[in-house]
Amino acid sequence: MIDNTNTNAKLNPAGNLIGRKKIHTDETEVTAKNIAAIVNLAMNSDHASNRNQMEYLFKYERGMQPVLYREKTIRPEIKNVVIENHASEVVDFTVGYQAGNPISLVARSVNVELKHSDKRITKINEMLAEENKQAKDIELFRNFHIAGVAYAMILPKDEQYGTSPFDLLVLDPRNTFIVYSNDAYERPMVAVTYSVLSNGTKRVTAYSDDYIYEFGVGTDGATINKPNIVPNILRMIPIVEFKANDDYAGCFEKAIPLMDAINDINSNRVDDIEQFVQSILWLHNAELSEDAKQELKSGGGILQTKSVGNGADAKVVYLTQTLNQNETQTYVDYLYKQILQICGVPSREKSTGGNTGSAMYLSNGYEQAESRAKTMESMYSRSMLQVVELILRICRLSKNVDSDVKELETRYIDVEFSRDRTYDLASRTNALATLINIGVEPLHAMRTVDLFNDVETVYHDSAERIDKALFESKNEVENLVNVDSTNAGIDVTDSTMGEDETGNGNGNGA
Repeated sequence: MIDNTNTNAKLNPAGNLIGRKKIHTDETEVTAKNIAAIVNLAMNSDHASNRNQMEYLFKYERGMQPVLYREKTIRPEIKNVVIENHASEVVDFTVGYQAGNPISLVARSVNVELKHSDKRITKINEMLAEENKQAKDIELFRNFHIAGVAYAMILPKDEQYGTSPFDLLVLDPRNTFIVYSNDAYERPMVAVTYSVLSNGTKRVTAYSDDYIYEFGVGTDGATINKPNIVPNILRMIPIVEFKANDDYAGCFEKAIPLMDAINDINSNRVDDIEQFVQSILWLHNAELSEDAKQELKSGGGILQTKSVGNGADAKVVYLTQTLNQNETQTYVDYLYKQILQICGVPSREKSTGGNTGSAMYLSNGYEQAESRAKTMESMYSRSMLQVVELILRICRLSKNVDSDVKELETRYIDVEFSRDRTYDLASRTNALATLINIGVEPLHAMRTVDLFNDVETVYHDSAERIDKALFESKNEVENLVNVDSTNAGIDVTDSTMGEDETGNGNGNGA
């Protein structure tokens, strides 16, 4: 018998997992007088709850799951722990699918003055590459897909050595939070990041639009010293929040009960096998000598019994009862499919709708994964453009950045994702060509086939070539119609097109 009562509570003192709380304050402005009160109230209430849940989720993804604490009251000596870490599987796929390819900045194509290869944006991308943006994007994605939220911080470099005048940092979401105004605008009022010292106290840095506050917080949650205040030269909070959804929930969070069920079932199955091997010996109307008991324990395998003397026949049998493995496996397979569906992860089964690219894409779940990735794109882009605004502000303050980059504005920049869209390439390119040839506007045709990451840029960069190709194709068709097999000219109107507007011609060439 397995007792998992309060097992989850041992690991997760914050209770049920339904996403993280968004932290608000009733204060309308942040000042030196109320900064400590705002931070302490948030840190000791909503952030404390969020932190406990995030700690649990990070441990769960690494394999510290409730099955480790399972208790067995009957035959407790046979207790196996089997963990199928599907949480890690879901996170690895989601992060790899969404952030495996570089995410870069491009010119916003609606601005006709800029081209896709704008050199100023190229310089910003070079700065980000110097800050290892791709690796830090993966770290950001892992954070918000596990914990539900992630944070990046952009600060001016103390001393510029390369091309980048800023530092791009990924903060631990367990030690970082943003406090928003308690109104319809939900403006970020103050962003807080802290480190826990060896004596248990916290070193806190809080950023508002105008000032930076530094102070200590004791183990009792009270402020230790008066805040040290310096002006915020960026005039903007340098910490940016990233999330994949408005629930602030991790990508595997909603499927945790199913994952726990699979772990329990598989642990019980191993117990069942071991208990079968170590079945209990039942003696009826018989008794064993002490020597026979020792022989049995040592694995001798031969028993000699004697009757208890009441005239009844002696019986010696093993008590065995095993699980129906086929039915159990069917249930495990069902739970696993549900996990993949809830988490938006494609299955690894054969396509049931044929072997074409489209059939496999639809039946195996990649369409659902792509749909979720598109939702994530809008959330990520919103936060990334805040990062871009901070970068441009730092560039304007730097003496080592070209003047043309300083003139760049965030409204000219967009975020480009480069996931692989080449599945079923032949069918989609044929569909694109057909739509354009029958007169559909190329921009709408490109959006329909969903072949390009940045449709508008591809359209604007290709518009002239498309028009030229269509014009040349039309001329070739007209030339073929106006030339017969002997290269002799044919009167198309009279000979091949039937009657004209005046009713002349019989349409058969006669």
